Amino acid sequence: MRETKRTQRLALDLDHAFQTQKVIKVWKSTIRNALRNQPLEDLHDFLDIHRNIGSFSERLRQDILAGHYNPSSPEFVHLEKRDGIPRRLVIPEPSDALALQCIVEVLEKEIKNNQPSKNSFYSRSHNPEGVDKVDDSFPYPWWMLWPEFQNRIWKFTKSHKYVVVADIANYFDCIPLGSLRNTISSCGHFSENLLNFLFYMLEAFSWRPYYMPHSGVGLPQINFDAPRLLAHAYLFKVDEELEKFTDGDFVRWMDDVDAGVDSREEGKKLLRNLDNVLASQGLRLNANKTKILSAKEAVEYFKIQENRRLTVIQNCIKEGIGNEKTKMQQKILLKSYFERFNEKPRSGQWDKVFKRYLTLFGILEDPHIDKFIPPIIADCPSLRGAAFKYFIRLGINSRRLNILERFLLSGDCEDDVSLFEAVQCLIAWHTPTSGKTVDRMLVLAKNLVRKNGFSSPSRVTASLWLTAKYGSRNDLISLIQSTKGVWEKSGWTARQVAAITPLLSKQDRLLVAETATQNGLLQALEVLAHISSIKRMQSLDKQLSSYLMHQPSPNWDHYPLPKVILAIAIFQGKLKPALKEKLRDNMTDFIQDKRYKYLLNVHCP
Repeated sequence: MRETKRTQRLALDLDHAFQTQKVIKVWKSTIRNALRNQPLEDLHDFLDIHRNIGSFSERLRQDILAGHYNPSSPEFVHLEKRDGIPRRLVIPEPSDALALQCIVEVLEKEIKNNQPSKNSFYSRSHNPEGVDKVDDSFPYPWWMLWPEFQNRIWKFTKSHKYVVVADIANYFDCIPLGSLRNTISSCGHFSENLLNFLFYMLEAFSWRPYYMPHSGVGLPQINFDAPRLLAHAYLFKVDEELEKFTDGDFVRWMDDVDAGVDSREEGKKLLRNLDNVLASQGLRLNANKTKILSAKEAVEYFKIQENRRLTVIQNCIKEGIGNEKTKMQQKILLKSYFERFNEKPRSGQWDKVFKRYLTLFGILEDPHIDKFIPPIIADCPSLRGAAFKYFIRLGINSRRLNILERFLLSGDCEDDVSLFEAVQCLIAWHTPTSGKTVDRMLVLAKNLVRKNGFSSPSRVTASLWLTAKYGSRNDLISLIQSTKGVWEKSGWTARQVAAITPLLSKQDRLLVAETATQNGLLQALEVLAHISSIKRMQSLDKQLSSYLMHQPSPNWDHYPLPKVILAIAIFQGKLKPALKEKLRDNMTDFIQDKRYKYLLNVHCP
């Protein structure tokens, strides 16, 4: 019994949270993929950390336990929600993301044990197997799981006359951190040091312009589970009210609530009760997004029947996509469904249905809805990512390139997430070695970096991606030198500059290293050091060989640019000639993009 209590105390303490093996496990199971799925992708794919995660984790542990750890200033990016109104997202440095997640891993079990209802969900990162493992507050492969959400709503419409749809206004931005700390503290016997460090990290991730003091309000929005678990726990009082009032006939996904009631009056009473609970926590319902729907209205609002039809086609595609006759039948059926859907008013959750159409037409490589993309990416920010993935599936042509050029240089593309989603489409397209298409890409990169007459870290990084694939050494160093005033002040952007140094001359690589050293750009220096260590290798270890030779899936066949750049670094290094030749032959066999093959030949003669 004594040992059990001692183990429990350790598990809730800062020391146990940062045991080296635990830190390594959190990196491999959660954080690396979470960082890869952020709006801004890394041109070095975090290999400098991943390949040295043992020593990295030990250093992180020692710094934290000694009280020396200072989180770095994160990169802030914008995601447009509607009509130019953005949501601010945080891109933390890898060590900070890892530190925050390690704390929350300790909190998770205790918080879940205190959860008053099994009908509330928040997590999406650990390879979800069903609806109970995901939430709808951040992007996720929802089209695979949405049918299960639909079944929940369908049950409400079958057993109740009305469905309450509620949303909390600006939820993350309005959470009082003092009240949140009290909530978390009540969920378990956590040490004071653990909670101090947690809220120290949260405050460090907050946006504070012009040295303003922290307001004590607002939970940073980061693209992994740590902040979502905390935000989830803060709504346990809401869950208690929902459980009591509806007898369990509700579902909450983070700050979105759906509940079944038997009358409009009952729905109003529930909303009043919810608003009172939220007001006691410094929150309010979003009046514009909160509704009481009749069962019939709910079926239409959630597009339940439409989703059911698409689920049938989705299942058929999974079973018969290799059969051309079956594939043609699926296309005909999908087109007929879409024409009927597109004639109806855009109401309720039509965007989720449209997203499913984009996904399914993309899998079938059918350009039937190609013509709808320009107005979609201009007016519907929530659909842009799916639209660009649809374009990737279809491949490049002059019309699609025109659409992306116009969008990227227009006033419709003012947020960082849309910028990178569009640029990743341009990178993923298979292009010729040279010619007009490559020239247009390079002109776009140059225009993009100075859009509206000024540069920004996100535009510099986007232009860097484009120039790395489609430009020459001279084009790259010209971009780097002309934007030096931007990237030498941004740790994240400097990291990307360091990652493409294998594409530069030796003299220009020294220039980048000198700038990084003079400005204390530690992430850039770590990437440069890792590239140097890669070049010194005389043989490939199993980890690196497996990484480079991992072939894209048949349904998603673009080879990543960071791997091409890494291969170039290896070919420039001390790897034995026979091993270089073997690696080059293997890579050119499965890399389909002619431009990538050209880069390998130019930089590795």
